[in-house]
Amino acid sequence: VCGVVLLGGCASNQTEEEKDIQRWAQQIRILTPDSLGDRPYDVLAEFEERIRISSLGEQDAISEAERKMKLRAAKVDADAVVMVRCERIRDPNDWEAKSTPTVGCIGYAIRWSKY
Repeated sequence: VCGVVLLGGCASNQTEEEKDIQRWAQQIRILTPDSLGDRPYDVLAEFEERIRISSLGEQDAISEAERKMKLRAAKVDADAVVMVRCERIRDPNDWEAKSTPTVGCIGYAIRWSKY
């Protein structure tokens, strides 16, 4: 019950712009480069997200990275996020990822071109 009350309280403090961004983010699709086909598009922004892997596992961290990318893409009025790479960071020189298991995702926000 407390969690619901807290979430409701946080949601009521959002501005109308933040609510619009969240609504638009829900409409944004996550795509892969090979799923783009021949449809023309413009790249609006490049994104990188690093999410620590919790007890819920690697897939949950990937889902969180996708959610954050969709929110960032909504802020630039994108139609989709193209996920270039999303995997566990295994670089031995990355001290942060070595000490705490982390997922690294790279993608870019696109807007379909209109003729």
